[in-house]
Amino acid sequence: MTMNIVTLSAALLVIIGFISLILGLVVLAKKALSKDLEEVTEEAAKLAKKGLLTDVGSSLQSASFLVKEMTELIKTNRGIGLTLIIVGIALLAGGLALYRNIF
Repeated sequence: MTMNIVTLSAALLVIIGFISLILGLVVLAKKALSKDLEEVTEEAAKLAKKGLLTDVGSSLQSASFLVKEMTELIKTNRGIGLTLIIVGIALLAGGLALYRNIF
């Protein structure tokens, strides 16, 4: 009975670790290919061009703020993706080690 529970626990750890690993890769790939990133960059470029024709100071400050926020968004999603990958690898390793010690 306890052997079945340990085997089931090891299998669940491997499955959850694999799902976490895949989700982490999806989060990283999704943000790399995101249209939102392109739109924000285009808007910042338009804002900078407009700033040359009108009030330069406030327009460039707005563009700078926009680029800074975009960078923070990328860092946050990158952190989430990397955390999911690290947790997934740890769960996979733990599940496989537990399974290997059983047999």
